Amino acid sequence: MKKLKINDISKLFQIPASALRYYEKEGLCHFQRSENNYRWADIRTIRNLCDISFYRKLSCSVDQIAKLSHMSRQQIVSLLMESKIKVEKQIVQLKKMLDDIDEKLERIQKTDQLIKEKPSVVMAALPEIREFNLFCSEDISRLIDYERNLFIIIDPDNSKDFCYGLSDIFNGNDAKKLLHQKDEQEKRYFKVLLETDYEKIEKNNLAPYLSQIVAMGYLPGKIYGKVLVSAENNGLKNYYEGYIEMLDR
Repeated sequence: MKKLKINDISKLFQIPASALRYYEKEGLCHFQRSENNYRWADIRTIRNLCDISFYRKLSCSVDQIAKLSHMSRQQIVSLLMESKIKVEKQIVQLKKMLDDIDEKLERIQKTDQLIKEKPSVVMAALPEIREFNLFCSEDISRLIDYERNLFIIIDPDNSKDFCYGLSDIFNGNDAKKLLHQKDEQEKRYFKVLLETDYEKIEKNNLAPYLSQIVAMGYLPGKIYGKVLVSAENNGLKNYYEGYIEMLDR
C-alpha cells in the first residue's frame, strides 16, 4: 500500500490536518511514524477515518466516537438510533424553515402583484383578529411562527391611532381583546397596497385611497393591513395587503 502522509489524508478526506492530529490525540485514530517522525496512514487509519467521517456527519461527539471500538453491536445500534431520532427532528425543522421561506416569498410576490394592480372594490370576509402586543414576550414568540397572520389596524381619522392583531390562531380562546369580529358574510372593502414608513405609521399612502372612497359615495372605515414585507424603497417601508372598510353614508 502506498504510504499516505497526513497532508495526503487531509486532501483525501477533506479534513484539516490539525483536526487529524486532534483525532489522533483523542485516540480516535492512529498514524504510523516514519524514521523522520512523519505521520503516515495504513489501512487501519483509513478505515478509522471512514468511520470518524460517517459518525461526525451524524453529529456524534468526539467522546462517542472514541468509544466506538469498545462498543458491542447493540450499543452501536443504540447510538445510530439516537442519531436517527436527532436527524429526523432536524428534517422536521428544516421542512418548517422551507415552508417559512416559501410563505415569505409568496408575500413578496403578493406585494409585486399589488404594485401592478389598481386599487379596487372587492367583496371579502376578513377573519377574526385579536390583539397582539409588541411588548409582550408571549406574543412576540407567537409572531415568529405566525407573522403571516399579523394585521395592522388603522383609524381612518388618525393614522397615529393604530394597533396590531393576529388572526386565525386562537381557536376560540377569547383571552385576547377582540379587534375585529369575523365577517360572517362578505363585505365591501377597498383593496389597496398599503405602504407606511417603517417607524412612523402615520407616514403612509392612505390619503388618496380615502378620497377615492368618499368620491364613490361611501365613508372610509377602519383600515386592515395584512403584513406582507418590509423593504427598502427610498427609505425602509412596510407593505401590507390593505382592506379599507366602505361604509354607507
